[in-house]
Amino acid sequence: MMNRLIARIFTAVSATGLVALFIGTAFGQATPAAPVAFEVASVKRNVSGGSGGGTRQLVGSFTASNSTLQALIRYAWNVMDYQIQGPGWMATERYDLNAKVVGTHDNQDVRLMLRTLLAERFALRTRTEIRQLPVYTLVVARSGSKLHESKPAESSAMSSSDRSVDANKITLQTLATLLSGHLDRPVVDSTGLTGTFDISLEWTPDATESDSIPLSGPSLGTALQEQLGLRMESGTGPVTVVLIDHAERIPTEN
Repeated sequence: MMNRLIARIFTAVSATGLVALFIGTAFGQATPAAPVAFEVASVKRNVSGGSGGGTRQLVGSFTASNSTLQALIRYAWNVMDYQIQGPGWMATERYDLNAKVVGTHDNQDVRLMLRTLLAERFALRTRTEIRQLPVYTLVVARSGSKLHESKPAESSAMSSSDRSVDANKITLQTLATLLSGHLDRPVVDSTGLTGTFDISLEWTPDATESDSIPLSGPSLGTALQEQLGLRMESGTGPVTVVLIDHAERIPTEN
C-alpha cells in the first residue's frame, strides 16, 4: 500500500517537472544568446598626426584607419554626426581597428558587431532619445518643379560626392537622405511628389581653410532651386539622437 502511494507521488512530481520544463522552453526562458561579435579584433591609438582615414568592410574583415570614435559610432548606429552627442575628444582622437568577420554577414550584422566591440574596448555606454532639433524641409519652389520623371524601363543608378548628386530612378525621400549627409541637420521630404526621378545636381561646398583655390558656383540651396525647382525651409522636427553616457579615451587594445 505504502509502495503504491510513493509511486503515485513520484509520478506526479515527475509530470509536474516535465510540464514546467515545457512551459519554460515554449516561452523562451532558455539561456539568452551571446551578443553578436567579431571573431577577433584589435584597436590601437593612431598618433601619426594624419588627417585622412576611413572604414572599409570586405568579405571576412572590417577595418578602420585613422578613424575617430565619433566616426565609428556613426557607422555602428548608422547616423549622422549631428545625431551624436558626447565629449569633444571623440571627434579628434584617432584609432586603427582591424577585425575578423567569420561567415557571411550583412551590413547590419557588422554594425552590431562594432557596437559590441566599442562597448568592450572603449567601455562605451549609450542611449538613444527622440529630440526636437533643427531640420530642413524639402518643398517645391514657388517657380515650380523642374524634375524629370524616370522612364519605366530605366534602371536605377546613383553616385554622390561632396559637391554633386547624379542619380537615375530615385525617390525624393532618397534625395533628402543624400542631402542630409552634406548638411548639419536632417532633410525631410515634404514635396508631396511621388514616383522616381532622374536627378543631376551640382553645387559648390562651403570653402574651408584647406582650400588652396577659391571655389565659385552656386550654394546647395541655390542649386536646388535653379536646377531642380526645389527649396529647403528651416524648421524643427523629431530626430533620433545617440547620447554618450560614458567612453574611455584610451581603449583596451586586445
